[in-house]
Amino acid sequence: MRKFLEHFIEHILEQKDKTLADNPVVDILIIKKIDYKRYEISIKNKKLICTSHKELKPYNRYWCNISQDSNGIITLSNLSIQPKALYLQKHIYLKLQITDLFYFIDQNLSKNIYAKLIKDRYSSNNVDLEKKLIVLAQEEIYSFPITAKNELIFFQFKISQNDNLNEKIVEFYVGFKNHGPFKGIFKKNEIVFYTRYDIKMDFLNPKLSTSVFPIVDISDSFLDLKG
Repeated sequence: MRKFLEHFIEHILEQKDKTLADNPVVDILIIKKIDYKRYEISIKNKKLICTSHKELKPYNRYWCNISQDSNGIITLSNLSIQPKALYLQKHIYLKLQITDLFYFIDQNLSKNIYAKLIKDRYSSNNVDLEKKLIVLAQEEIYSFPITAKNELIFFQFKISQNDNLNEKIVEFYVGFKNHGPFKGIFKKNEIVFYTRYDIKMDFLNPKLSTSVFPIVDISDSFLDLKG
């Protein structure tokens, strides 16, 4: 599993910015709703007015595809809301790095190792978050808001046991701030891998799916920034 994740992460983080003609995945912020279908948004700190037939939530961030026609009109499509744990990491007060994730995997996905990582990294300003993460770990759900090469990344693992086949099954989700979300399942001799957006890989092309969501968005109950 570690070898796959290392190769996968390295490949994604090597992706360079593309032109609009390449129809890349972009990260957008919904600033406000103007009327029934017009929104003010921000893309790479540039404010734009766009229309959407899909209801969007102000103050939330989305991934989407972007394209531009011959008249210079920009169209956003295939919108997918980002987990708050990804774009509000500076408010989570964890200081996890990619090395912490791999250490956890090397220690055989141990609850005790995870609890120690969280206790070593959390801030007393967010005790509720620490408790939430520990409770989820008791259900074999492990969350890692981390950074690697200046990229914000949100990992989650859920571990279960197939007693009939005597094998451990690991479901995972990973969202990259600038490259979109992925999910998959590790079994003994198989990796099933999905993505929300069409990103080509030299070693494994994931299947496209519209159901690429976190196992649990850890920030839902603990990051109310309006106060």
